[in-house]
Amino acid sequence: MRIGIFQLLPQPPGSSSRQVIECALKEAVWVEDRGWDAVWTAEHHSSALGTASAPSVYCAALSQRTHRISIGYAVALPAMRHPLNLAEEFSWVDLLSKGRLIAGVGPGFSPEESAALGVDHDDRYQRMEEAIDFMRRAFEGQPFGFQGRFWQTPRTILKPAPERSLQPALRLAASSLQAVERAARLGLPPLLGPCSIEQTRERLRRYRRLRTAMGASAESIEEEVGRSAVLRRVLIAPDADQAEACVVEALASDSLRRAPSEQQPASPGAAGHEAAPNRLREAGAGIIAGDPQGVLAELRQLQDLGIGHLIAWMRFGNLRESTLRRSMQLMSDQVIPSLKREGRSLQAV
Repeated sequence: MRIGIFQLLPQPPGSSSRQVIECALKEAVWVEDRGWDAVWTAEHHSSALGTASAPSVYCAALSQRTHRISIGYAVALPAMRHPLNLAEEFSWVDLLSKGRLIAGVGPGFSPEESAALGVDHDDRYQRMEEAIDFMRRAFEGQPFGFQGRFWQTPRTILKPAPERSLQPALRLAASSLQAVERAARLGLPPLLGPCSIEQTRERLRRYRRLRTAMGASAESIEEEVGRSAVLRRVLIAPDADQAEACVVEALASDSLRRAPSEQQPASPGAAGHEAAPNRLREAGAGIIAGDPQGVLAELRQLQDLGIGHLIAWMRFGNLRESTLRRSMQLMSDQVIPSLKREGRSLQAV
């Protein structure tokens, strides 16, 4: 299983945008130097979730500061712009990174963000699917025209042309069963949001069943699942009780927002400290918290489902910086080396 870090670029009170960006870039270099496999970022606009409003600009910067790790979008929002523009950005990032792009896309979940960009929120699924169709045509590298409901383009060609086919780089945000069915219909490996292991198993079962019904071979289906990913909040501490206590503290004064890839609005309000343990149990399906061996055991469960990527959301809630650094160090020193010794970390992008 490939381990990547999820960067929303949240801006704590008192920090500047420059400080947030520089911190995130340094973090990306740090994880590459310590054996991690990917850096993932999202797209949000005027949002409390994070400051990653121009993910392609940030990914281009990552491409020049890193040399090995994959650079993933989790996710870009093709419904919010012209798909030729996004296809061009994907091509640029892939060229700059020498083929390290993972191009995750999704419909977006925030009516406020849609409104800020002048997009009808109710059209986001249709716009996204049309944009995916458009980009797939563009990625063929040949002149093409496009006449859709939302976008019409005379004969054009993608420039700069990517050095490789970008079709295998595409992924689709798919947390609900309906979204998984959409991913299967489009033949795109799913980026799965936080849910229980049983729910994850059922989503992948549904994906496999639908892809089989569409005529895909068993080999190709498993290759697609191997390119899928799951998003999890992750916290590692020297012992399990300490890890849970740290999660409770991080979430106690912060609303337990649903993950961006879940494609649903954030949970309203913030619960008090006394409610945090219950919230942790309710949200435990989306949190991996424990000592290194306990975390490894949970990752192996996900890995046994065929999933190739973990998107590790390490900086969440009001987590103390010292707790975050210790957690990332334990991931680097104990969890990732153990996975690699087992020969399980180097799935193909």
